[in-house]
Amino acid sequence: IRLKKIFGLNSNLVYNNLNIKKIKLLSKKKIKLVRFKNSNLKKIIIVGRLDKNKNHKFLVETLNRISKKLKFNLLILGSGPEKNNLKQLIYSYGLNDKIKIISYKKNPYPYIKACDFLILSSFYEGYPNVLIEAGCLNKLIISSSCKTGPKEIINNNKNGYLYKSNNYKSLSTTLEKVNSNKEKNKKKIINLNRYITKFHNIDNSKKYLDFIFVK
Repeated sequence: IRLKKIFGLNSNLVYNNLNIKKIKLLSKKKIKLVRFKNSNLKKIIIVGRLDKNKNHKFLVETLNRISKKLKFNLLILGSGPEKNNLKQLIYSYGLNDKIKIISYKKNPYPYIKACDFLILSSFYEGYPNVLIEAGCLNKLIISSSCKTGPKEIINNNKNGYLYKSNNYKSLSTTLEKVNSNKEKNKKKIINLNRYITKFHNIDNSKKYLDFIFVK
């Protein structure tokens, strides 16, 4: 609508296609699971490049601040320039038994499947496919309310949880909700699956052709 109003251009939204069957198949690959000191705790996973935009530092600091009240294990999957800084931060907080870093994997799905829910803590995102991919594996998703993609996917907390970006109180409150609302969590996962099926589990080839060959 804005493109039409400002530039006089027609536009059409085409969602990314997802091969849900392939994602589920890849998630079954056997992996060497990370061992936490207390394996009974809920496992959070964050997947992405270890850079400042992804804001892993904030997530580690938040989990440290709530460690006495809410107990979680965190698996960080990715590689990048912030890896050593994150390792030092985890060590300084004495969280080596609760937070583990695994280098980038071409197939992240077995690791996502092995965890209880996925979190995205970025300052900004485009359209983060990792949230959709986690949904394909029936995982609860939590994301910062950064601009664009996450808000659309989570849709006013119907398909997951949004918290205020880089806000400790907002994230800690959200994690409390996750920890105590099992039935609501299930409903959010079901809603996310419906969203995925409606917009992503389809062949959008014709839409691309219609866009290219505009009459």
